[in-house]
Amino acid sequence: MKIVVLSRNANLYSTRRIVEAGNDRKHEMLVVDHTKCDLIIEKKNPVIIYKGVKLKDKTVFTNYSKNVKEIIQGAGGTPVVIKLLEGTQGLGVVLAETDNAAESVIDAFNGLKIRVIVQEFIKEAQGSDIRAFVVDGVVVGAMKRTAKGEFRSNLHRGGTAELIQLSDEEENAALKAAKAMGLGICGVDLLQSNHGALILEVNSSPGLEGIESATGKNIAKSIIRYVERHA
Repeated sequence: MKIVVLSRNANLYSTRRIVEAGNDRKHEMLVVDHTKCDLIIEKKNPVIIYKGVKLKDKTVFTNYSKNVKEIIQGAGGTPVVIKLLEGTQGLGVVLAETDNAAESVIDAFNGLKIRVIVQEFIKEAQGSDIRAFVVDGVVVGAMKRTAKGEFRSNLHRGGTAELIQLSDEEENAALKAAKAMGLGICGVDLLQSNHGALILEVNSSPGLEGIESATGKNIAKSIIRYVERHA
């Protein structure tokens, strides 16, 4: 089978692990840099061209709002977490403690036509979150990430990770989130709050290095087996 991996760098840990797992299963693995693809948006026939070759079925549109005060109140009021829609690994994530600070940050991003997400700040989580890695309707690995001196728990920001056993509530929340997004493979981030498990975000292209290191599991192999079952 020919399997295409969308990645900006073939040498990244996650990319290498998926390619290795695919090669182990005797598949032909191809890495495609999606940032170097050309989009042709045509009615009923959207096309992606990569190095002269047409790739299909990969087009996404998003938008942003300028109703700043309503956005802040919709997230439960300040303090709120503001993050870039295109952000990754904790970059472009800001904690706004007051209404004025939140409005200033959102207005600044809107003025630059940068789209953002505004979320409730869960203080009791104490800078920790849970990453549940879901493959084909099953949580194949889970870890708890803890921030180092700040509220962002991303491992690329210096956070630490440890193996964790999910509660039934946390596991069900992760599986329902993956199903709601229609994703066969994803990383679901949860926060432990005073009112139960909360979904922080769902990542459609989660990294493998942290979760494989924390759990000791071959997550890349699970991904390849998923592709084999559903290709």
